[in-house]
Amino acid sequence: MESIICCSLSLSLLSLVIERRKNHVDMGIIYKMIMMHV
Repeated sequence: MESIICCSLSLSLLSLVIERRKNHVDMGIIYKMIMMHV
């Protein structure tokens, strides 16, 4: 159950980052967050 929530959260975060790709720092932070949860 937690993994499903984590996946949906990470997907929504990734979509936000893709919308504003100019912020590479955000992508790095989100990537670290996803790797910590996996």
